[in-house]
Amino acid sequence: EANLLENGDMEGEDGWTFTQAESETDAQYEFVIEADAQGNHAAKLTKTGAEEGDGAIEQTVAVKPNERYQLSFRHKSDTLTSAAFQYEITQLDAQGNAIDTHEALLTDNLNMSAEYREFDYNFITSAQTASIRVALHVLGGEGSLWLDDVCVKEVVPTENVYLTADKTTLAVGETAELSVRVEPSTANDIQMHWVSQDESIASVDE
Repeated sequence: EANLLENGDMEGEDGWTFTQAESETDAQYEFVIEADAQGNHAAKLTKTGAEEGDGAIEQTVAVKPNERYQLSFRHKSDTLTSAAFQYEITQLDAQGNAIDTHEALLTDNLNMSAEYREFDYNFITSAQTASIRVALHVLGGEGSLWLDDVCVKEVVPTENVYLTADKTTLAVGETAELSVRVEPSTANDIQMHWVSQDESIASVDE
């Protein structure tokens, strides 16, 4: 479960590189590590100027070939939308060259919120991969993006999922409690979501 990223918990800036792409637009960026009222630190990437730009923090770490890994992070924003945020995973060979067939460049798929939300992305390294470069970008809009608990770790596969319910039959208006247990407890390859196949019959909360 070890995090391969240095200072992924954002307790310091070591390991992270901040870049701002050269542009003729009015976009300007600032990167700081900021503590909240409880003393918890997070990275704050702020963009000013309404025009498009590219400010990012990135880090390169060694990985194994032909292995499954997971990138996870917590994020929130004040005024930025999901279209303003992009994350990038570039796989590199032993010479540091990008392996184009295994690049992940994803945007506009995050649920941005004023409260922290967690996001996970699983990927597999190629047979030639020796390291990966993880980059988290702010492209458009104006405002701040907070990032915390950024982690790259090997995927632990799920072996068993056990579902239990305190009732197996419900009358109209009754409720039941469901619970799930995953083995091993360190498994991190799937996400659990409670959903109803027909909300007119039964609804379920988180």
